[in-house]
Amino acid sequence: MARVRILIVDDHELVRQGLRALLARRPAWEVCGEAADGVEAVEKAAQLQPDIVLLDVSMPRLGGLEAAALIRRESPCSEIVIVSQHDPAEILPSALEAGARGFVSKSDIGSTLLSLIESIMQPAAPRAGENAAEPPERQRAESLLLEQNHLLELIARGRPLDDCLRAITESIANLQPGVRAAIALLDASRTRIERIVSSRLPTQLATELCALPIVSDSGAVPWGAALGRVAPVTCADIAGDAQWSREWRELCTAHGLRAVHATPAWDADGIAIASFFVCLGEAREPNAWERDLAQFGAHLGSLAIERKQVEEMLRQRSAQLETLVDQAPIGVFLLDGDLRIRQVNPVARPSFRPFLDLVGRDYSEVLHEIRTPDYAAKVVRIFRHTLATGESYEALEQSPPRVGGSATVYYDWRVDRIPLPEGGHGVVCYFRNASVEVQARAALQEARDHLESRVRERTEELEKAYKSLRVLSMRMMQMQDEDRRRIARDLHDSAGQLLAALGMELASLDRRASALSPELATDINGSLQLVQQLTQDIRTASYLLHPPLLDDAGLSGALRWYVAGLSKRSGIAITLELDEALGRLPRDLEAAVFHIVQESLTNIHRHSGSKTATLRIARTGGRLLLDIEDEGSGIPADILEEIQTQGSGVGIAGMRERVLHFNGDMRITSVDSGTRIAVTFPVEPGGARAPTH
Repeated sequence: MARVRILIVDDHELVRQGLRALLARRPAWEVCGEAADGVEAVEKAAQLQPDIVLLDVSMPRLGGLEAAALIRRESPCSEIVIVSQHDPAEILPSALEAGARGFVSKSDIGSTLLSLIESIMQPAAPRAGENAAEPPERQRAESLLLEQNHLLELIARGRPLDDCLRAITESIANLQPGVRAAIALLDASRTRIERIVSSRLPTQLATELCALPIVSDSGAVPWGAALGRVAPVTCADIAGDAQWSREWRELCTAHGLRAVHATPAWDADGIAIASFFVCLGEAREPNAWERDLAQFGAHLGSLAIERKQVEEMLRQRSAQLETLVDQAPIGVFLLDGDLRIRQVNPVARPSFRPFLDLVGRDYSEVLHEIRTPDYAAKVVRIFRHTLATGESYEALEQSPPRVGGSATVYYDWRVDRIPLPEGGHGVVCYFRNASVEVQARAALQEARDHLESRVRERTEELEKAYKSLRVLSMRMMQMQDEDRRRIARDLHDSAGQLLAALGMELASLDRRASALSPELATDINGSLQLVQQLTQDIRTASYLLHPPLLDDAGLSGALRWYVAGLSKRSGIAITLELDEALGRLPRDLEAAVFHIVQESLTNIHRHSGSKTATLRIARTGGRLLLDIEDEGSGIPADILEEIQTQGSGVGIAGMRERVLHFNGDMRITSVDSGTRIAVTFPVEPGGARAPTH
């Protein structure tokens, strides 16, 4: 055989390794490439142009059947062989339609793949000893392929098992004239032949052969030996080979059989289930073609038997399913491929009233009688789509309208496609009455809505109360600021002026007393110093209550005076950074900022232990930014959490109220290395004083 280039396509590395090892048995064959999915297969087939493409069906990105169609179109010289674990009877029609030349089940790769490839490609010259009268190899391969496709289609259509087996044996006889073929099936005990099926062996001979034990005192029979050895067995001279059962030899020779070659047939689990044998009319070794035909018949026979076993299993499961459906606690009904009702369980029957006799009826007609036309048409479309595509459909808490109207009932339902025992597909619908849950949820929602309404009302009341409290609190702080301003002004205007006058009088007395009595001058001078000290203390108290500079020079001047004085009194090195564009602000806002700074720096002095502090004030983009930092011990975690959750002392609470009054934002952060207070206020752009409110 000429060199054959093969492309292996499978998404499992172990399968590809196994195929490489198997193909290595043919020295003239070359694995020219591998692919792990359908897309890669199409690309490599176009690039490598292999003679054979071994193609899996279920693969990522692009399935094998879709890839086969593309390969046949783009690489027409490449022959495709489907290698899959799917049921060949189901997959073969689609594979042939996609352009495949053959199909091999993964369970039969070792026994059939090589011969199938040889039948597709032109084989080598006949081996020594083979019958020279054999037809040309190409014609033989094409005939074998045509017979395989015909027989697989026969199996796929679900014909009776014996009909399929008889057709297989007839194909062997047609492919090799003068050869008679048969298949012997084991019984359930696997110790006797249940029956022998053949299109050419006499019925009497088949019956008498079945009566013989597989193994007896006088010897075995070849097909029994093939089953026991799980390997082909040949008897080249039935009359003269004494190793086989005497009764068997006598029966065969009496009917003109002179040689036999038996090959075991396996199921998907690798268990021998039958023996396929070819009978010759002359005593000789079967040639290679006849051996291949026996292997071919065993492979197709195993497929037909497995198909029958699967059908029987499906029938049993169908019976079990019918029992389960009838006993199911939910509504279930089954439809066939024409959407005719096949089964309705007791729970589902009331939903079809007034119909009593449902089996065999057209579901569409029944549905249009009990449901509104639009709804019935919609459901029928869904069922037909599921039947055609296999896509499931699920609906929750639907209320299907009945003809004539009735109490509203809610259903959860789902429809799936299922295989039918006789072949093809139907649909099954499951549903349950969900009205109780819907009504309970509606009642719960009504109660929740009522509760939420009450909560909203109470929340609005609390918000109003909170706003009133804030207004009152701010008003109290404003009154407090006004009192501070008034007291500071009174101290400055009254007590301050009186002390100034008293100081001047004492200074005058001091000058006169110096000339009259030095002792008196000393006493007067001491009193003068006390008046000066009192004047300074009153001025300081007045400035702390409300610095006059705040009204006269604005926030910048007042802060410079306050920071300088506090730094001198406390020993804290305070860095003041003022934006040159700060300008004047509304009087109330300037007072609020000053008191926030005053409270913050006082807290640093009293609690932080910091020797430094930084105060920054900037005005940018319609925002006033105030930032105060220290390098102290920080605020304890529990106290900081209380502050951040709006619970704090009077000082910070007052700061927060001032910030909220002006729609500002205040954030307090603290670590072991210090604390930071960042405050932001919205302000009008520009530097001029805004109107006082």
